[in-house]
Amino acid sequence: MRKMILLYSYPNEIIRRISELCLQNNIECKKIPKGRFLQTIGGHIGLIGHETVSQRYEGDDLPEPVMVLSGISSSELDRICDELKNLKINQGMKAIATQHNVNWTIIDLYSELAREREEITKNNVINK
Repeated sequence: MRKMILLYSYPNEIIRRISELCLQNNIECKKIPKGRFLQTIGGHIGLIGHETVSQRYEGDDLPEPVMVLSGISSSELDRICDELKNLKINQGMKAIATQHNVNWTIIDLYSELAREREEITKNNVINK
């Protein structure tokens, strides 16, 4: 997989700053417009077998930004997250593109990330 970061529901100024960081690190950066939210994650990263969906998404924007990383090693991920933190950039929710989630839309992925965060928060409260 190509090294790529997909950005969903980020403000343009933050997209510009993340794009600069990606350029410095030889990582392709793609802003995904809301109208393309029905396309699969695999389609956005250019995987074969994930044809373009012609139907436009007309629903609400995501409640918060989501960053999906593809083809990036764990050491690169750590470095990128550190650099984003140093630049004081709100990273929003993050996910790695996997064989399991490349068939999902960003709406599906966001729902799963929100569910997982809720579960983790609930478990942390219970375990305190």
